[in-house]
Formats: sequence, structure tokens, C-alpha cells
Amino acid sequence: MTRWPLISLCLIAQVGCSQRISLVKPDGGASRNCPVRSAANTVAPDSAYSDLINDGLMSLRQGELTSACRQFERAIEIESTGWQAHYYLGLVLGRQERYEESLESLHSGLAFAPQDKRVRSRIYLALAECWENQRKYRHAELNYITALNLDPDSSPAADGVARMRNFEHQPGR
Repeated sequence: MTRWPLISLCLIAQVGCSQRISLVKPDGGASRNCPVRSAANTVAPDSAYSDLINDGLMSLRQGELTSACRQFERAIEIESTGWQAHYYLGLVLGRQERYEESLESLHSGLAFAPQDKRVRSRIYLALAECWENQRKYRHAELNYITALNLDPDSSPAADGVARMRNFEHQPGR
């Protein structure tokens, strides 16, 4: 038996009927603006793509966000369905507080990501953090829960769920 019906029911009851919420499904429910990955458009990345990802990661680790952003954008030009480039670009854009663009890029990464639960959990975790940074705690909580359902061993997702639940119990929230 899956936990989704119970979790969904609890979240709906918790949020109330007067607010709009978006349920995020772990089975690849992607953004409307992102094409859905299919077997036909899944291509093994070439070495130029891999080099750009590695260079972008190095720039990211060194805090060179503009350079990292350029590298990941170039990787997307080479392989538009490369989930890693979209994911890492989303992380960089989030650090630059460009949240709308970050969410778009992360959703693209999710659309192209393999059906690997840990990979998808990491993307949902990044989405949750982006929502949390915008103080949109209900959206953040839903994404943290999704990340945790995909990877029950994810301590960042568990910490995020707990943090969001603490916000609920604070006056004025």
C-alpha cells in the first residue's frame, strides 16, 4: 500500500480548502513548460557536455556562480535533455536568488531525470529549498515530503520536513 493517498489527505486537511496547493508526484509529474522525457530523446551525453558539467561544478565549488551558470547553459545548448545541466543550473540560479528561473530549470531537470529515486529525490530537495528560500513553506514542505518518500534515508529531506512543521507551530506563521 502506498503512502500517497494518506499523505495527500493529511496535507489537504492541513492546508485547508481555501488555499491552492500543488501536489508534486514522484512519478515524473513535470512542469507544464517542460517537455517530458521519452526514450526517443534520451541521448548519451558526449564528452563536450561532460566537460562543461565538470567545469561548471568546479566553478560552483569555487563560488564562481557566473562562470558556473555559463558552463551549465552551454551544456544545455549541447544536450537540451541533459538533466544534470538543468539541475546544476537550477542550483546556481537559486544561489543567485533568481528563484523563478531556478524553479524552471529544476523542473526541466526533473522532466529529463532518470527514474532513479535518489536522483529524483535530490531534485525535489533542491525544489524544496528554493521554495523555502522564498518563504513559501507549504510548497517547500510538499517537495521535502516528496524527496523523503523517494529516499527515506535523506537526512536533508527529513530535516526540511521537520523544519517546515516547526514553522506551522510558530505564532504568526
